[in-house]
Amino acid sequence: MLKLLTATHHDRSNCRLYVNDHEQKPFVIIDRGHLVERTGGQRYALYSVTAEREPNCPIDKSVSWELINGVTGSQFITGLKHTFNPVKYSQEA
Repeated sequence: MLKLLTATHHDRSNCRLYVNDHEQKPFVIIDRGHLVERTGGQRYALYSVTAEREPNCPIDKSVSWELINGVTGSQFITGLKHTFNPVKYSQEA
């Protein structure tokens, strides 16, 4: 299943992009670029959010998602996506 995400708020100071899916359920994409260089992990991570709109739990990596409207001039561009492949998963910008 592919989650199509729409940007609602860009929190530049915390490297976060708040988004809604097609059912208007809120999520947040976190740019963990500084950690990727050290650990080799996933750069963009999708999280559920608390009632206070703070990141809560990471969404399972087996959930594919795509940002259908991003923020011009930021790292959260339209088309940013995470595609799960059972053999190997990848992220594209």
